[in-house]
Amino acid sequence: MVLLAIAVRVCALFVFQAYSIKSDWAFGYETGQIAESLALGQGYSGPFLKTTEPTAWLMPGYPWIVSIVFKVLGDFSQGAVFAVLGLNILFSSLTIVPLYSLGDKIFGKFTAVLVGTLFVIYPPSIWHAINTIWDTTLFTFLAVHLLLLVTQIRPDLTAVKAGILGLVMGAVALVNAVVLAFYPFVVLWLLCGERTSFAVRFRSCCVLTLVVAFVLSPWVVRNYEVFDQPMLRSNFGVELWLGNNEKTYEDQLAHRSISPIGRHPSINRSEFVEFVELGEVGYASVKYSQATDFIWENVDKFFFLSKLRFSQFWLGDYNKPNDWTGNLNNVSTRLGLITVVKELCHTLPLPFFFIGVFASIKKRQTFLLIAYLFFIPLVYYVTHVSERYRFPVEPVILLFACYGGKVLASFFSQILRNRVDEPELIGVENEKQQWPQTNSRYRWRRFSWFTPL
Repeated sequence: MVLLAIAVRVCALFVFQAYSIKSDWAFGYETGQIAESLALGQGYSGPFLKTTEPTAWLMPGYPWIVSIVFKVLGDFSQGAVFAVLGLNILFSSLTIVPLYSLGDKIFGKFTAVLVGTLFVIYPPSIWHAINTIWDTTLFTFLAVHLLLLVTQIRPDLTAVKAGILGLVMGAVALVNAVVLAFYPFVVLWLLCGERTSFAVRFRSCCVLTLVVAFVLSPWVVRNYEVFDQPMLRSNFGVELWLGNNEKTYEDQLAHRSISPIGRHPSINRSEFVEFVELGEVGYASVKYSQATDFIWENVDKFFFLSKLRFSQFWLGDYNKPNDWTGNLNNVSTRLGLITVVKELCHTLPLPFFFIGVFASIKKRQTFLLIAYLFFIPLVYYVTHVSERYRFPVEPVILLFACYGGKVLASFFSQILRNRVDEPELIGVENEKQQWPQTNSRYRWRRFSWFTPL
């Protein structure tokens, strides 16, 4: 499956010519700019064009990886493009390994094979691998591994295993801090184990917490020294303001499909000037105040926007312009269905997803997966939504959907079997016993593809 996924993504890379990056800014946007600063020895700085000040706009994991590529192959070079997209293809394809193992452990071999096969050809996975120079693919790969590790260590939890889990979770948080929203449930999940004593479980959770804090501490200390305040990221106030202001509300009320990203300082000239004048932390602080003022003064509007973001996150937005072409603007007129395909991938698995959740509700690991789906998107409901924000939860959605499809197929298979097993009474007393061995309509059951289910 992994080899086939790599082949599919490499073919898509060349068929769609996704290696044709239009500009240096389009190469990863903030990620590319920070990576260039690192490669040039200027430190972790310069998230936007023509900026050189220290930054905490993004977590350092993925920009650091891109900076190594820049150091070896040159800043924004064609070789760097192929190398970074090649890494994305590798991360995307290798996601099948923990996803398969997770499906096998919780739902059985058939579901594992089904979800792995589906992920090979899953359009959003292919697209983000070949077109999104961001932490999206890497974070998804690490997050699924994290879920698998949590399910594996819970039965026989020890301090050593908790320490390993802490290292993994800290590393994932250095790529994308949103995973820390899932951390409280992980602790609760481990505390509720059964095979070990509560004292062992409590001690292990303390070790987990200390290790996560230890992994993140250099980054937090660096930010404290640079910005005079401990923090993981500096841009929360900006993201909160982008999704919660009067202009965004009016646009959403009129169209219910307008992205607020047009007022981002990387795009909007006046906002960029204010960003330069105030500095990164000062600008974010001002925007945070503006956003909170809007929320407290317009609670009804905030709930309207949050409800709309929730709907767009889970159901997609069919009214949005064709914004999924990325670097393929040169062929977007011939690929008018790209956005439709994206939205269909958002909505089509959902009926099977709900069936899978209800059918597996008695499985303990189901609650871990549901908690992951619940906690990861929380911050986006109050800020703003993008398709790449949703992708890290899609492997779990597909896992439940495949199990739901299996349950649904088994249900209809049983109905068909029951109908076949009912003989036609023709006046012979022992016909009911003789018919299954003699009637030819019975034999197809042995070869039915439903039988393994």
